[in-house]
Amino acid sequence: MQVHQDYACFELTADGQAGAGTPGWMPLDIKTGINAQTAIDAAMATGAFPIAFRARKVTRPNDIVNNNPLFDKKMLEAIQITANPYQSLNIDGGMINNEPFDKVREVLSEACGQADPALYNNYNTFNSTVLMIAPFPGSKPVDIKLIDRLMHVMGLTLSAMISQMRSKAAQVVDAMNESCAGQYLIDPSREFRKADGTKVPIQGERAIACGALGGFSGFLNKEFRVHDYFLGRHNCKIFLRDYFTIPDSAKNENPIFKAGYEGIDSAKYRSQVDHNWQIIPIVGEVDYTFPQLTFSSGSNWPVLNWSAISEFNGALKKRIQAIILNLVKYKPVHKFLLWIGTRILLRGMIARAVLGAIKDELNRWQLLK
Repeated sequence: MQVHQDYACFELTADGQAGAGTPGWMPLDIKTGINAQTAIDAAMATGAFPIAFRARKVTRPNDIVNNNPLFDKKMLEAIQITANPYQSLNIDGGMINNEPFDKVREVLSEACGQADPALYNNYNTFNSTVLMIAPFPGSKPVDIKLIDRLMHVMGLTLSAMISQMRSKAAQVVDAMNESCAGQYLIDPSREFRKADGTKVPIQGERAIACGALGGFSGFLNKEFRVHDYFLGRHNCKIFLRDYFTIPDSAKNENPIFKAGYEGIDSAKYRSQVDHNWQIIPIVGEVDYTFPQLTFSSGSNWPVLNWSAISEFNGALKKRIQAIILNLVKYKPVHKFLLWIGTRILLRGMIARAVLGAIKDELNRWQLLK
């Protein structure tokens, strides 16, 4: 059995300080450049989605890897590295674990002294919680086409593997459980207006422009990202006011909130949905209206012309050609012939197919005119 996971751990330092020297942690000083390149490589690796983006190599001293603070003792004993420096080849960790909830909970449990779930899941005793931010929590799955062609089956297999590896049903259930204080979940939501003026509430991935293409549509246009940024701010305001809350019993019995709410006018710090009490009281005047955004489409939802997307055709062809020419090691004459065939025929055919799939997806999201 093999375990495929890695964590690059950095501790920020300043003015050339060497850092605390904590085992497994690399001192990082952006100003002086200490371990800056390693941090850049690690950051790039977190976005190295296979095929679409190139895998990234990360180089570190072997003692850093052998003392990684996010691995337990048994794991560290099993992975002792002898090569120094140690170089790893990394892809996007979100392929397997898009929300490393377990690591966050381990750190919180140790720092807050609550390892027992009965304590951190109880509103009357919890002193920490995990806020799960789901940018595209998913929508109802579509029916699978029962086609046994190789490429179709390969695509379905990859999709199934990613979904299964990311599946964390118990954690999502706990986040949705109103009696569980150990985690909360916030996901995107907004309203759309039909032609007749009727408001239609949308929640989940369809509420964000970057939710198309499996969450990668944000790479296509800045307006998609701008919309989602301001929608996220709006959603968070509502969440903090109405949903990031505790019941009456916790306000009266949990030492943190009992002391925090003591001697103040607490009536204004209640949820407008269920009248529970805000964990982070909202002070001052806050504008809860939906952001007044106007995009190039003339509406508050970014809709693009196809020309804005088709301009990626050239870059897409280059990427396709690079992938084909680097699939295996070819003899020079074979590589030359393949280069000609790819340039004349293959890359254009594949690019058209990819752009066609992108067009269908953006139309489904109502992001194209």
